Amino acid sequence: PRLVLLVINILIGALGLIAMLALWWIDRSRRIQVKRITTQKDPDLTKVLELYGRLFPPDLGNYTMADMEALLVDEFGKEQRRHVPETHFVLAGKLHGDVVSFLFCHYYPNRRKAIVSYMGSDKDAKEARGRAVDSLVRRLVRHLTDQSPPCTLLLFECDRPIPGLDPAEQREREARPFLFKRTAKDLGYRSFQLPVDFHQPKLNLETPEYGAPLVLVTILMGAPMTAAIEDEEALTAATLDFLLFDAYGDYYSPDDPRHEEYQAYLREQRSR
Repeated sequence: PRLVLLVINILIGALGLIAMLALWWIDRSRRIQVKRITTQKDPDLTKVLELYGRLFPPDLGNYTMADMEALLVDEFGKEQRRHVPETHFVLAGKLHGDVVSFLFCHYYPNRRKAIVSYMGSDKDAKEARGRAVDSLVRRLVRHLTDQSPPCTLLLFECDRPIPGLDPAEQREREARPFLFKRTAKDLGYRSFQLPVDFHQPKLNLETPEYGAPLVLVTILMGAPMTAAIEDEEALTAATLDFLLFDAYGDYYSPDDPRHEEYQAYLREQRSR
């Protein structure tokens, strides 16, 4: 009897272990795998650009596919001429081997600030809903804290909810700032939503005014969640200067005569 009980206990333990391994494997197979793309030869880069093209049509508020391809090719080998140094991060979220989400981020080490220019997930990949964005942001924060010098502020531009939108789109716009704030809290950082009525400037001198209303949310990676913001007005001003004059303002190289003209336009927008 003792031998029988021992065998039964061993079998029960083995079945429990098998069940645990099965659950772990199922969870792992559903997890978003995030990778950083660092070369234009990476086959996932084409998939990321294709997904970008589907999610962000070339209207007045989005860069064209040609703009994005040129930007990424510059980063992956060609010399860049910008008025302020910049490092690009291209992250791809993969599920079952397929690219289901992406994130483009631009880090300015001289400012110790970064901005997410575009991020999105495949609307047909229902398993990735609600997890893709969080996974990408968490990995991005890890990359930015590893930089030298480490990033202290990460900025997100969120489309502001406006009357008349499709209800699903409206809900998504309302939820996006809270998602970033929740991620900041989970990571132990403070978040800050700029108290401004911000409208997107035109992307370059060749496109007409667009003026999409945006909500500006930051993750303050240089401050723990419990730290107080000593001067919100100064933080807001510094973030707006970074957004306009660096993030938007580096569209043209410094030796292009349009660079200073575009900077003058941005200074006018800043003074409003």
